[in-house]
Amino acid sequence: MFDSLLWLPESQYKKIHPQVIEDLNLHRLYDRLMDISEENEALIYKICMDEETIRYRQAILTDFMDSPDFIKDLEMNLKEFYDLQSRNSKVTETHSNFYYLIDLVMTVDMSIRCAENLRQTLLYHQPTSQGLLGLLENVEHLIQEKEFKAMKQDLKNIQHIFRQIRGLEVSINMSPVMRAYEAQVTHITDHTFRYPGVFRKVATMSDSGLQFMGRYLKRYDAVFNMGKVHLDLMDEMEYGLREHRDILLEFLERYRKLDTKPFVSLLQEVTFYKASCDLLNTLRNQNLPICKPQILDASKRTMRLKDCYNIALAIHDQERSEETEAIIYNNMNMDEDGRIIILTGANRGGKTTITQAIGQIQIFGQLGLLVPAQEADLSLVDGVFTHFPVLEKETVHLGRFGKECEGFNRIFKLATSKSLLLLNESFSGTSYLESLKIAEEVVKAVKYKRMRMIYNTHLHELATHTRILNKELNNDTPIVSLVTGFQNGHNTYKIYQGNPLGMSHGIEIAKQHKVTYHQLIRRLEEKA
Repeated sequence: MFDSLLWLPESQYKKIHPQVIEDLNLHRLYDRLMDISEENEALIYKICMDEETIRYRQAILTDFMDSPDFIKDLEMNLKEFYDLQSRNSKVTETHSNFYYLIDLVMTVDMSIRCAENLRQTLLYHQPTSQGLLGLLENVEHLIQEKEFKAMKQDLKNIQHIFRQIRGLEVSINMSPVMRAYEAQVTHITDHTFRYPGVFRKVATMSDSGLQFMGRYLKRYDAVFNMGKVHLDLMDEMEYGLREHRDILLEFLERYRKLDTKPFVSLLQEVTFYKASCDLLNTLRNQNLPICKPQILDASKRTMRLKDCYNIALAIHDQERSEETEAIIYNNMNMDEDGRIIILTGANRGGKTTITQAIGQIQIFGQLGLLVPAQEADLSLVDGVFTHFPVLEKETVHLGRFGKECEGFNRIFKLATSKSLLLLNESFSGTSYLESLKIAEEVVKAVKYKRMRMIYNTHLHELATHTRILNKELNNDTPIVSLVTGFQNGHNTYKIYQGNPLGMSHGIEIAKQHKVTYHQLIRRLEEKA
């Protein structure tokens, strides 16, 4: 019924492994994108592989970001369908047709109101994106159809019958000892009965567990000691409405298979955009830069970022405290001047943070979202692969180093020249010299396969060998050395191109925390 707000007929996508999301520290943010329906979980692990779909989503997101009440109005219109699904699931085969009829009347009424409200909402907010204009066209077409107009009239007829129901007459057969043993609704009236006070007392003071209108009343004191009477008026009303039987059955048969899935699917897509807007507005409210990335063809194998940052770090800092450290921005390029980056620097200097940020930006860009940067040019990738340290408990059989090698072998087979590889302290589960040798072999293999890669590592010698490795294999995937800044005993978290500093600044950090050999010994001497 409705065109998708997320996919075009020719859309292409690739799945991202959940472990990649975990490694990139996106799992908490992904929880925010999985609102209402588990269907959204499948959605956010699919990155778009065509520029048209990404631009299609970007335009819709812009409409919603420019008019915050727009998406709230859409969600409010559609939210009832989610609640209706839950309620309808409680109706079982043991219930009478009257139960189905009541639910069906509610469903038909809700479908009509939702379609008309959708039209009003879309006309009021005046979207410009292809997707939302297409939705308006779909809704306009639906409302103009003969079937829709007939459904409105049929609903009006049923509601007219229901509005005439003001009271029920119940007939009860009594036993010779004045026990009620059979009861049935025998007539439905269009007026409200006025009972003597004693009957009002019976209705308000009950304790026998009488099933009444589908519920159990807590207190019921019978006029006569007749015990329990099991009478579900909802079932009995089907007989009481027998004079309207034909028109009710016709309504039931005509709309029994009414399909509300398009409304539910639309709700799932709208909630994805709403969660995305909420997330991006959190960044905007902190005056952090976000931008619409310029999407480049995958064959260009390029990423150029200005003032980028780690979105998970920014969100989590904001959630922890009002007074948080300033977010550090960095520029990062992966292009013809360098597509394999060996990133070295001080301990806790931001190597993992920037590595995660690159993956986050690539995935957000291919979800059609804004990205955490001032400017961004992104080539499409056919996969984002991460190789982060494995936990000791996961390495019982192979050992940590063996597990790391096995994991990289699997990634190397799957990845292509259009993939993005993110390595975080990989191959550190053995001796330094062995780690360095394995790392060199891996880098050469990645360069041969012309992949883009960021490899953050403490193997500083690896970065010093970039010139040699580039000479050994001269192709369009050069290796460059980037360094995280360290100044006056402190990490600056700024990334710059240059030769590794030759050490991890452990001694400077030790001095800062007063745990060098000389500092510790001096403290002992001072106490003596």
